[in-house]
Parts: sequence; C-alpha cells; structure tokens
Amino acid sequence: MLSRPSAETIEVLRRTLLQVEQQLDPVFDAASIAELKRIVLQRIAELEIEQARELQIASRFDSSPYAASVSDVSAAGSAPEIPRPTRGA
Repeated sequence: MLSRPSAETIEVLRRTLLQVEQQLDPVFDAASIAELKRIVLQRIAELEIEQARELQIASRFDSSPYAASVSDVSAAGSAPEIPRPTRGA
C-alpha cells in the first residue's frame, strides 16, 4: 500500500481537526475531544519533522559535488568523472 505524501497528509489532518473543533458535539466529553486533538496535533508534528528531514537530506545530496542529474548523464552519454584527490600539497 502506498502512503500519501506528507504534505497532503498534514493538510488532511489539519482540516479534520478544524472540523472537529467547529462541530463539537455535546455528547462527547471535553476530555475525549482534548485527547483526540492531542493525538492529531502530535501526528502533524511528526509528519512535519519527517518532511523537514527529507528536505534536508535532499538538499545535502543536491549540493554534493558528486551528485549528477539524469540529464547530466544522458547529455554526456556516460557518468560524469569523479574528481580524484591530489597527492602532496
């Protein structure tokens, strides 16, 4: 089963939380609503942290001098040459 992208899941959770807050039913007690909100907010925070980590990893990879895009490899016809360390100096 494929999971949704984090940004979409976060948005769905936020809308759900908003709907719960707007449609409070007196049948539910305040403690139950507070617990539900705590769980949803915790999940949103977890997803935001995961999303930030993924972006951070992607930006590190993209800024690596050894990273090559598919178009770079295709245009050159082969993989780019990796610089070798120099001796001496």
